[in-house]
Amino acid sequence: MTEANAETPSATPAVEGSNIQSTLRSSQASGSTDDTATGLVRKCLSIVECRRKGEICTSEAISLLLGELPASEDGERALEQYIDMCVEIDRESVLAGEKGKQLTDRLQDSQRDEEIANRPQQEDFPVRPDIPLNESGDLNREGETKKVFDRSKLSWFKRPEPFLNPAVKETLERKRFYLANYKEVKHDLLEQADCPAFPDSLWHDVIIGNFVDLDKVYTGRYSLEPDTDTSKSSKEVRTHSEWTVAFHSAKSAILFLYPNRKEEFAAYEAFIIGQFAATRPEEHRRVIALDKAIRKEAAKVNNCTLTTVPSFNATH
Repeated sequence: MTEANAETPSATPAVEGSNIQSTLRSSQASGSTDDTATGLVRKCLSIVECRRKGEICTSEAISLLLGELPASEDGERALEQYIDMCVEIDRESVLAGEKGKQLTDRLQDSQRDEEIANRPQQEDFPVRPDIPLNESGDLNREGETKKVFDRSKLSWFKRPEPFLNPAVKETLERKRFYLANYKEVKHDLLEQADCPAFPDSLWHDVIIGNFVDLDKVYTGRYSLEPDTDTSKSSKEVRTHSEWTVAFHSAKSAILFLYPNRKEEFAAYEAFIIGQFAATRPEEHRRVIALDKAIRKEAAKVNNCTLTTVPSFNATH
């Protein structure tokens, strides 16, 4: 291996760094050199690497990134990418910690599962394993065409539920119900007389708790075309007033399905409005980028609210 190859970083950070460097370089003045963008990317990647090594937490990493990146459109886009990298590190860390526990649980339960599998069948007639019996013991005809989903085969089935904040637990229970009955939920939702006006293509994200893109909400709200496909193009939210319009629309839709999150949204909205008030109008894009990063992170996990994710706490 040559000396040059020995100093080459891992493939993924290199690609990510290259993409972000291109983004930042596009905003440099004509007299600026590539060294400026390269140096900034190296600083930011070093912050992410410190987070990967566990030397700092995600909130500390975000604070450092905010101090390094410029208050420009490309700077905000780069900030989002770096925050996504930190959030992915958090996710990988949690998965790694749980993997060992899941393996232990499987080993402890393997003997019990084997005993159950070896039990002699009590039926007087052969039964296909994918056709369930009804309460009277007869074959369920519906099961002949629809295979029953056996949750007991899931690695996390016998794992005890972690302690959750009551509000978070209620949100998760609603999410589970909506996921299991998605078509029926949306059909019934759209039949309600007080159903909020909202882009049809975005109801899916609201129902199952995904990240809701305010750019697409704003585009759909003011489009002259009915049922605009917001996935193809969207008007970017750039100002405090545009953010307020889009956020209120999204909030109304989310609270219609998750009314238990009313206090959470009230506290979060007050926080973001405070950030707008404390920031010069020409830098409001930084607040919009921060809001997007927080809501993205909260949508990726099931055990946090908008006001308890690391990226929110980084601002306090």
